Amino acid sequence: MSQPIENKSKWATRLIEESGIKRYIDSPLHSDFNKPKPDFTCSINEYGIVIAYKKDVKRQLKLNRGKVSMTETNTLGYAVNKACKCAENILRSKNCPVRRIFAIGISGDEDNHLIDSVLVRKGMLAENGEEPPIVIGRPRKVEDLQDFSPQYISDSLIYSVNTEEKYAPEHYARTFRNEIRSYTNFTENEILLTGTGMLLAALGARNIKGGHRPLPDSEEGKRILFSWLKAALKLPKEENFIYYFFEILKAPVLHEGTSRLPKHSTPAQHLMEFLEKDVIPLEEVNKDSIKTFYMAFKRLMERRSPLASTPEFVTSLFYDILQISPSDRVLDALCGGGDLMTAIAERMEQSGEDICRDHQVMGMENPAGLQMAGIAEATFKINRTEDLCKVLEGSLNDFKGKANIGILCPSYEVVHSEVAFNNLEATKELLDKIEPGGKVLCVLPQSSLTTRNGQDLQIKTDILAQNTLEGVITLERRIGIFPCLAIFTAGIPQPAKKKSKFISCSLENESYETVGRDGIRVRLRPSASRAEFEDEKRKEIIDLWRSEGNQDAKHFIEVEPKPEEEWLHSFYYFNTDVPSEEDFEKTVGDYLSFQFSMIMQGRGYLFDN
Repeated sequence: MSQPIENKSKWATRLIEESGIKRYIDSPLHSDFNKPKPDFTCSINEYGIVIAYKKDVKRQLKLNRGKVSMTETNTLGYAVNKACKCAENILRSKNCPVRRIFAIGISGDEDNHLIDSVLVRKGMLAENGEEPPIVIGRPRKVEDLQDFSPQYISDSLIYSVNTEEKYAPEHYARTFRNEIRSYTNFTENEILLTGTGMLLAALGARNIKGGHRPLPDSEEGKRILFSWLKAALKLPKEENFIYYFFEILKAPVLHEGTSRLPKHSTPAQHLMEFLEKDVIPLEEVNKDSIKTFYMAFKRLMERRSPLASTPEFVTSLFYDILQISPSDRVLDALCGGGDLMTAIAERMEQSGEDICRDHQVMGMENPAGLQMAGIAEATFKINRTEDLCKVLEGSLNDFKGKANIGILCPSYEVVHSEVAFNNLEATKELLDKIEPGGKVLCVLPQSSLTTRNGQDLQIKTDILAQNTLEGVITLERRIGIFPCLAIFTAGIPQPAKKKSKFISCSLENESYETVGRDGIRVRLRPSASRAEFEDEKRKEIIDLWRSEGNQDAKHFIEVEPKPEEEWLHSFYYFNTDVPSEEDFEKTVGDYLSFQFSMIMQGRGYLFDN
């Protein structure tokens, strides 16, 4: 055993005593050390502390490419490195009582000293059943040891996670998704429902007297999980959608012990422990951390689940194009996961104006899609918009309330498949539910505005006979379609000679230019990040929509629409530019390349005629 720290430095010993950190001689953190041996260890609550001391401040810390070097030479020779190695050894030892340890390196004396802290933690169980990885964070400077006293150690943990791991909530979201996938055979939809239900249950446990307690297994565990879930949602009655959560959370695979988990615990116990120990504490420092975690978790399902959220770029346009005010009553005809409703409610709150807060943003969902309604209610709860947003029972035909703003934004999978769903018919049904003079915005696939058959012609005729088409904005291709924003004024027939706006907004990133035969992309300007670029394009779209003529016809056309026409910019726009010689050569070259490729693949028959 190495010398205790009081034999090495009276100053460092006094520093520990003044901080309120107590030393537990019989602490399990002292057991079975290999080299190097720590100078001080203790456990406080569910966290461990390991301190290593060096007399010379030049022996404080050794980094390798910005990370704590863990070579044998450096872990013996430097205070912070030694503390990290000791913490790693403790976390790998059998029956370790903690999952996180603050590795603290101290060097020097009272007049000239350095103190650095590193959060060392045990990761989640590896998917193949191997030993969990040990995650070593980034060092941070510490003035004294007060942060690690019993009353402040939780805040110190949160600070470490949020500063050392900049994208911690997103990282945890990916880990959480992978853990559910690892221990179950669930589909993407079921993973989303499971993760959402578990997170709600973890939040609800705090609302029950006595707070969180370990989740029992078997039937009692299912019952308690459901009670926590209901406590989180605080519903006046048990809505039908809550049973979708209950059905998935009582699945046997979640409540059967497995040898792949410590003490043969169940996946439900394992997932709840992860949320309680790694995710929920993030909220203590940053109130939006849980929101960030949940939205990242939902985005991971975006490409594979019909319960996915609508891309933020699309939803961000609704508020400004419709010019929604906090006094408006909004109806979302197919609310899906509730992301659009939440975005509108948040914008209302940010306006600074008074809001009556009686569920001004209402959502409907196909009765067959109540899974999505459950996800929506969870979204409202986690984003703290539940007093403004509400999913109503029944379908759109059952709506009897008042709304002056209408929104139709089906999930992208529904829009893309176009199976058993008529976008034009859904648009007309929504227009019929909005008060005369109210505004309606619908996200529609480009193909639904082309009048492909007699039914489409009749619906478009009826729409113009009872409502006004203000315009259509065609956006870039997303998930196989060109989404269009169709904007209407409800209850007012299309006036004679009324011109509608047709806008085309290509989002090809103009920060780059493709040059040369090899198609090399060259940066043109520094604002090339996707987020910055989309923000610029969002402003351009809104400016185009609010403009009155005198715009480049390549992007903006005003014309009187007819039912038999395609309500698209591409239908009305005619390019009068004479092609250049370079354009001609490129077109011919592209065709010859295509022809050669097809012939080489045995498809020469395509050119027989």
